[in-house]
Amino acid sequence: MKKQTLFYMVLTLLLVFLSCKKADNITKTNNLNNKIKPIDSVYEEKQQKDIFINNEFNAMTELVDVKALDFKETSIDSIWYGLYNIQNTDEYIFSVNKFLDNQDVERYKTIDTINLKSRNIVVKVEIFNEFKTLNLFLNKKLIKKWKFKITKSISENFKGKFTVSVEGDYTNHGREMYNYEINISENEISLHETGSELCSGRYRGKENNNKLELFYVQDSDERCEHSKASYTIKKEGGQFYIQGVGGEGTYNEWTPLKKVTKFEN
Repeated sequence: MKKQTLFYMVLTLLLVFLSCKKADNITKTNNLNNKIKPIDSVYEEKQQKDIFINNEFNAMTELVDVKALDFKETSIDSIWYGLYNIQNTDEYIFSVNKFLDNQDVERYKTIDTINLKSRNIVVKVEIFNEFKTLNLFLNKKLIKKWKFKITKSISENFKGKFTVSVEGDYTNHGREMYNYEINISENEISLHETGSELCSGRYRGKENNNKLELFYVQDSDERCEHSKASYTIKKEGGQFYIQGVGGEGTYNEWTPLKKVTKFEN
């Protein structure tokens, strides 16, 4: 009798051990495949028809099953991210999207998605020698990153430091003056307007028809984000020009830039 009881006890312990081991392997496999931690920060994809991989859409696409909470450009060339809330739930979808073109209306393609249980996200970009990574943090924890190869840096033709001053409109205090400092390196562009922090900071550069278009990517200020370039730089002969500086009277004009070795301040 004692031997039979001992046999059943050993068998029970063995079954419990194998069950725990199997569950542990499943958790590790899920973490490895999804590259997500912690695993309870995500949930299985639910039925919805708006956000999915390889979906092509434009700025006018109507959403049915989700509500858009955020859609922003990153400092990675042509890469945007979106955050959506599934209607009538506390569940969210984060999407990584590639900008395709802007003929009549901006078009995008979703290249990856991840389903979340919280909207408390932070998105950061890291720059390495030959690639950039888009890092997604949820509740201050890194849960996934996407790696993009830097395929084309800014050409030598546009690199350097530039300044420009342009007169504006008359006010009660005299005539306005707009002064800018622009620094263009291989993979980064900064533009600062003297005396103003609005729309100052990092820009993304895109070469188009021998012109360098500048898009604001410093933060999520809607006053500075545009689907079209905020500034455009061109070179004719040995002279550089910029379009987009100053007020209404000069915004569309090509204003000469001064190339300098260093900024005064």
